[in-house]
Amino acid sequence: HGQLGHRRSWLLGHQPPAVCSLPNQRPFTAGIGWKTATTVVAAGGCHSAAVTDGGDLYTWGQGRWGQLGHHDSVGEACPRRVETLQNVVNISAGNLTSLCKTTNGTVWGMGRNFEGQLGQGTSEQCISVPVLIPIPLNPGQHVSVMCAGRGSSYFVLSDGSVLACGCG
Repeated sequence: HGQLGHRRSWLLGHQPPAVCSLPNQRPFTAGIGWKTATTVVAAGGCHSAAVTDGGDLYTWGQGRWGQLGHHDSVGEACPRRVETLQNVVNISAGNLTSLCKTTNGTVWGMGRNFEGQLGQGTSEQCISVPVLIPIPLNPGQHVSVMCAGRGSSYFVLSDGSVLACGCG
């Protein structure tokens, strides 16, 4: 499905090559500062995602259900930046969904939503653009951990409580 990001669907061996077209840390041409580096990576059922230290989200692999967030259901053999979402700090890749947390604490989701796992109050089948997940928070609360599963999504809040949406 392309989730390895190597322009091919399989790879045998003991020394994994770099994921193609994913930003690496290296000096700017002006010699001041650094270009972005990958800080978080997540592997889903048939897709993968990575976040750079600049807050950019890259996704690749199977995109049939919109889980790549590129406004379509096309797969990507190499990482492609999700243009509509910035300031991403964390990600979780489920079977056919992706969850993203931004610097302001909001959580966004995309992909298969048959069971309502994207928290939209509907079972719209395919959501191919990141949508805000309305997580009810009390003052001072924030989402600490998120987990995208097969037909459900879970959110651990800063007070230790857990919220869930989807099947089950």
